[in-house]
Amino acid sequence: MSLLENKALPTTVCALDEKTVIEAPIYEKDGHIYCNGEHENSSYFCDYWGECRGNISYVSEQIEEWAKEHFGDSAYWEWENPGLLVLVID
Repeated sequence: MSLLENKALPTTVCALDEKTVIEAPIYEKDGHIYCNGEHENSSYFCDYWGECRGNISYVSEQIEEWAKEHFGDSAYWEWENPGLLVLVID
């Protein structure tokens, strides 16, 4: 059974076009859940280098809340490398 089965991914509205809804680049591989920080729309959800946020790493509230809602209050995102977040489920 997939960890993402029956779980709608978090979304946000495009800053340039409020009619465009953007889905978080979250996927499952080898039993882990990841958020791709190098996807074309990833800066809405995560940014390791923080180029658009004063050089501070960023993980959006949307994916933080989504993780807690679906996997419990102790779930959190951790940087696996500058281009990839992995969900830690305790």
